[in-house]
Amino acid sequence: MPSEVLLHHLNDILGTSHKLTTDGMRSLLKEIRATSHDFGEAYGKVRQWWTIPHLDGVHGLVYYTSLYRREATREARRRHAVESSSLSSSYMPPRRIWDLHSNRVVPLGVILGDDYGDTFDVLPDQLWTISHSWVADAERKMVWTTINNKRWPVPIPRATSLEHIRVELLNMGAEYVWLDVLCLRQQGREEDEDRRIEEWKIDVPTIGYIYRGNPRSRPCVTYFNGLGLPLTTGLSALSSDRHWFNRVWTLQESLTTWLPGGLTGEALPAGTEFFSRLEGLARLVAVEDQNDHLVSELIRRHCAKELDRIAGLTYCFRCPTLTLYDETASVEQAWRSLLKHATSSVWRHSIFLRYAADTPFALFPSWKTYSVGDPILSPMTGCSSSELDISHVYACNMEQLHHRGYHFLSETCKISSLSPRTADDGLSPATLRLHFPSKSRSVVVTPVDIHGALLSTAFYRIVRICSIPYQFWVIVEDVSEPLPHSFDQQRKLPTVSARPVIKWAVLQISEHDEDRLSAFVTDDQEVVYLSEAESLKKTKHGRKYLQMFQHMKETGRTYMSRFA
Repeated sequence: MPSEVLLHHLNDILGTSHKLTTDGMRSLLKEIRATSHDFGEAYGKVRQWWTIPHLDGVHGLVYYTSLYRREATREARRRHAVESSSLSSSYMPPRRIWDLHSNRVVPLGVILGDDYGDTFDVLPDQLWTISHSWVADAERKMVWTTINNKRWPVPIPRATSLEHIRVELLNMGAEYVWLDVLCLRQQGREEDEDRRIEEWKIDVPTIGYIYRGNPRSRPCVTYFNGLGLPLTTGLSALSSDRHWFNRVWTLQESLTTWLPGGLTGEALPAGTEFFSRLEGLARLVAVEDQNDHLVSELIRRHCAKELDRIAGLTYCFRCPTLTLYDETASVEQAWRSLLKHATSSVWRHSIFLRYAADTPFALFPSWKTYSVGDPILSPMTGCSSSELDISHVYACNMEQLHHRGYHFLSETCKISSLSPRTADDGLSPATLRLHFPSKSRSVVVTPVDIHGALLSTAFYRIVRICSIPYQFWVIVEDVSEPLPHSFDQQRKLPTVSARPVIKWAVLQISEHDEDRLSAFVTDDQEVVYLSEAESLKKTKHGRKYLQMFQHMKETGRTYMSRFA
C-alpha cells in the first residue's frame, strides 16, 4: 500500500488531517508499512497515539519507535530470565494481544498510558483476559485468519466464530484482550514448530501472571461451556469433564473480577448456586498461603496430560521462579521442579514431614503418591520454627535441602521398641525408647504416628520441628563432620556449620512426650539433608535399610522397625 493511500485511510478513520508534506511523515509511513502485514495491523499499532494534538511526522516516528523499543526490552528480559532450565521471574507480560478495534493481533506495547509505561511487571489496565474451557476435538474447528496474519490455525468451537466472540467482547466494553488461541502460538505449520516449542518454554508457565498480574482489577470474561458458547448452568453441563469448573488450567484463571461470557438473556437454572461456587473458588485461589484444599481442587480436575496438572499448580503456588515448560519432561521431573520453585518453604516442609517416601531415602514422595494418597501425619498448624530451603534453585537436580533445625539433639541415640507389638504387624506404632549412651539416660515416647524405617543397631540424631498441637521430629543418621555453611552470603545469616544427615523416619508426638524429649536438645544447628543418591553412598546401614524398604513396599506399609 503506497504511503499516500495509507495516510488517507488513517486520516479518514481516525478523523485527522495529517499531511504527507509534514516533516518526517514519509519516514514514519515507510516504517509503518515495513513493519505491518496489512492496513488492519498498521491501524492497530498507531490508533492510540495518531490523534494526539500537534502530532507531526517526527513526533509520530518517536511514538512508533518507542513501541519497538518497549518490545525489544521485554524480549531481552525474557531471554535474561532464562537460567539453565528455569525462569528467574514469573512476572512475564504477554507477547501478543488482540486489539478488538483493528481486529488484529498486535504487540502489547501498542497500549500507551502513564498507568504502566515501560514497567515490565505491571500490565495495562485496558488489557482484559478471556478464560474458557476447551471443547472436545470433535467439536472444534481450525481457522486460518488474518487476525493473527495466519501465523497458525486458531482452534475454536464449531458452533461459534471469532467475529461473534469479538462483537460480544466489544459490547461488554473490551478494547484489548488476551485470548490464548490467538495470542499464544498454537501448533500449525511444521516449519514453525521449533519456534512454538521455544515460546512455550516461557509463555506457558507464565500464563497465570497475565490473569493475576497487577493491576488485579482488570476484567476476565469467562466462558464456562466453551469459547464463545452460550452459558448454561444445568447439571448435565456441570458434570462434563470439559466444563470450566473441571479443567486444570482454569484454576489459575479463577478471579474475583470475572464477567460471564455467553449470556443469552434466558433464565439460568440454579444460577445463584453456580455463581456462588465461582466466588468461593476465586477466594480459595486468592489465598496467599498454599493449602491442601487448593491441591485437592486441582487434583480432582481433568487435563489433557498429567504434566499440565503440575504446570497449572505452579502458578497457584505463587512460585517466584519457574521451570521452563518442556513437553518431553516426565511427570516426576516436573514434580521435583515444582518442589524446588515453590514460594513457601513451609508448604515444601509440610510435604517433607507428612508424606512417606516411596523410594529409598527419598526426601519427598513421588507425584503419584502425593496426588493419590493421604498424608501419614497430621497437618502442620501454628508456628514452625524451621523451614526447608533448597540450595542452588537453578540446578538441574535438587541435591541438598538446608534446614535451620532448632533444638537439634547434640548426642546420638539408639532407638528400640518397648511395645509387645511393632509396626511390622501392620498395627499402631510401637512405644519407642530413645537411649543416649553418652549420658546413660533414656526417654520413652509413644508416637501419635510415624513413617519411615528404624534399626536398633543404628545410631541416630533427631531434629525437632515445632508445630501445634503435635511436634514433629525427624530421625536422621549423622554421616560426617559439619560442613561449611553455604547460605551465608545469600541469606545474610551468621556463620554456622552445616551438618550432613540422612533422613530415616519422621515422628509425630504429643506435647507430653515433647516436654520430656526437649531435655536432650542443645543449641541450634544447620542441617543438610542429603539426596537419595548421596544417602545410599554414605549410610552405614545400606543393605539392611534396603531390605526393610523393599519389605515395606511389598506389603504397602509406611513404617517398619527391625529390633534386635
